[in-house]
Amino acid sequence: MKQISKTSTNELKIQKPILQKTNSETQADNIFDETKKTKEEYRNSVSKSDSEEIQKILDNTNESENNTTRKESPKTPWDSIKDIFNKTSGDKDGKIGNTKQKRADCWILSAINAINYTETGKELIKNSLQYDNDGAKVKFKGYDKPIYVPDFEIKAEKEGAFPCASGDKDMARFEIAVEKMVSKLKAEELIINDEDYNKITPADLNNQGIQLKYDGGYSEFVFYLLSGKIPEKYTEKEDIEKALNEFQANNCKNYALGFAIETFDDKENVKGLSSHSSTADTGETKYTIKDNNGKKQPLGAPHAYAIKEVTDDTVTVINPWNSKKKIVLSKEQFMGLCDSINVLDLSNNNSDKKCLIETQKEIIENPDGTETKYIKDENGTILRQYEYDKDKKILKKIKNRTKDGKLNYEKEYHENRRTKSERFLNYYDNGNIQLENNYTYDENGNETKFISYAYYENGVLSNKSENILENGKAKTIILERYDRNGNLTNSETIEK
Repeated sequence: MKQISKTSTNELKIQKPILQKTNSETQADNIFDETKKTKEEYRNSVSKSDSEEIQKILDNTNESENNTTRKESPKTPWDSIKDIFNKTSGDKDGKIGNTKQKRADCWILSAINAINYTETGKELIKNSLQYDNDGAKVKFKGYDKPIYVPDFEIKAEKEGAFPCASGDKDMARFEIAVEKMVSKLKAEELIINDEDYNKITPADLNNQGIQLKYDGGYSEFVFYLLSGKIPEKYTEKEDIEKALNEFQANNCKNYALGFAIETFDDKENVKGLSSHSSTADTGETKYTIKDNNGKKQPLGAPHAYAIKEVTDDTVTVINPWNSKKKIVLSKEQFMGLCDSINVLDLSNNNSDKKCLIETQKEIIENPDGTETKYIKDENGTILRQYEYDKDKKILKKIKNRTKDGKLNYEKEYHENRRTKSERFLNYYDNGNIQLENNYTYDENGNETKFISYAYYENGVLSNKSENILENGKAKTIILERYDRNGNLTNSETIEK
């Protein structure tokens, strides 16, 4: 057995083992190792009472070792300790219950809630979870490999500095698994196909990695990841109304809806919306609105929501701050609040698609002291290329290629004492430049000039736009247009 001495109420110190491990202990070690966290970190994450209970189990074990031969029990001390870690996990029923959002991941919770409000989605969620005694595999249809989430990782996450959602544990399993997928994208272990990038990106990847773990994201990624199907996003009022009508007609069978409120700045005319705001615990701007029943309900922005029900006159929305509460809005209120809506068709009419590419990295030291990093697919095709300066710190150039190896876009960075510049190139399939943007910044990082060139597919210049800026605003704009033979047809200078 491993002997552990108590150094404080909440800290347990590991001593050298005095007996050979049992099979159960070895299994426990393996589970800890899968999370890439130490036993010490998990022991320090338990409550005071749990810490004392663990110590009591170990003290009893040590006493039995000092007596006559100990009778082997089907349940070892390590099994009992694991039970303490796992005792709050429960809920291994493949169903999404009520939850309360704790960190800035409304985009995850709302997407899963929206899917869960459909008949097909409930079955999809149930089939995505494969349990064992110590955790669960989350099997996303949009990704080939399952993501393992141990039970005690849920406990550690819920008691950490940035806790995951309280309530249903299956929701927490999806929440943690999605964030592990985001980490893979950040590390460029996975890349999204360029043709699907704008449809399912989890956040602003910016070609150099994703936002920080709790800085928010987009529900489209979760819709795709869970279903393997590409969602549609609409911002025009006519399209939003059409989506609501189709959802109502579908009667929650296989049509999931999520929506976003980006800001309250232009929504002062929405009936029942409060004129004073506050800041929510998750960082969003918080307002209240009198719903269709005259009850005050909390809303946030920028924030993602799920749609649970639509009638001829009302839209019932779910705020992930508390998924138990239904917010029944009039259609007029909803249309005034909604900035965009995500539509996921879970029927067979919307075919599955593979959008994620497994990658491998190769780093080469160049003769001049610079460094080049290649991101390749499993066949060795170069998808991204990064070029760094001699100090290996400043990124000088990025090249991005399609899955067929064709150059798609390119970005260059230049810097001297007084100015910085960026050059962005976008390419046609035939290899000719489609668009070239040049940005110049002063020593304080303020943009001073922007020049854009657009080209016909045959490589001939079609348009040129030059902007001279002061204090971030355009002062002078020069516009030029050319025909397909390269002849100047129109020139205009605009002074602001």
